Amino acid sequence: MNAANAMLGRDVHHLPVANPNKGVVGIVTSTDLTAYLSGR
Repeated sequence: MNAANAMLGRDVHHLPVANPNKGVVGIVTSTDLTAYLSGR
């Protein structure tokens, strides 16, 4: 499942970015995805 589908399906606006060795390494937001999709 990709981040956009996860956000839409769960009505959330932030998802953690995890690394199996380091744990949570960041957060992706709906604003991040909107900017990416619009080419910014």
